[in-house]
Amino acid sequence: LASSTPSRMAMRCSNLVKCSLTYSDPSLSGRWAKTIAGIAASLVASALLLVRYLTDASPLVREFLWVPLSDFPSVRFGILLDGLSVPMLGLVSLIALVVQVYSLGYMSEERPASLGRYYAYHSLFSMAMLGLVASHNTLQTYFFWELVGLGSYLLIGFWYAKPEASRAAMKAFWTTRLGDVGFALGLIFLWSAGGSF
Repeated sequence: LASSTPSRMAMRCSNLVKCSLTYSDPSLSGRWAKTIAGIAASLVASALLLVRYLTDASPLVREFLWVPLSDFPSVRFGILLDGLSVPMLGLVSLIALVVQVYSLGYMSEERPASLGRYYAYHSLFSMAMLGLVASHNTLQTYFFWELVGLGSYLLIGFWYAKPEASRAAMKAFWTTRLGDVGFALGLIFLWSAGGSF
């Protein structure tokens, strides 16, 4: 493992977690183990990034042109890994992994289809949080912020047959939409004042 690249190490650890989860509970048969292994791989990758950052503290920026525009500033998409985002990637990955593993026992009475829906919602939420943490610009931050709001709405309203869960999901949805209006206005103001996002 020591001679492997970080991505290969993350994939090997992911497969190890997947195999151990499937072995410890054969009813998983790889369905939920894949999402848990994916989160475990992101935790390993975050730890490797943290080790890299401790030895070389220079920020790591990767970007590409997403929407080329001639009359307006072009929209770029990328990641920014610095002293704030790298530890937060690890924290988000760790909490997401703990929640997904805990959910195996907590939600053991759920039907497989319902449990699959839960893991899909939680994986969407985790991906959005990781994207939010590593966002390269404010437009990208806004995009992932909206995905976090969607993930929150879906997770809060998971038991949609219960009226209180549906009401709580709608309350969370409209509360975050109110904050999104301010965020969007600020984004428009930044674009009009500075010409970029």
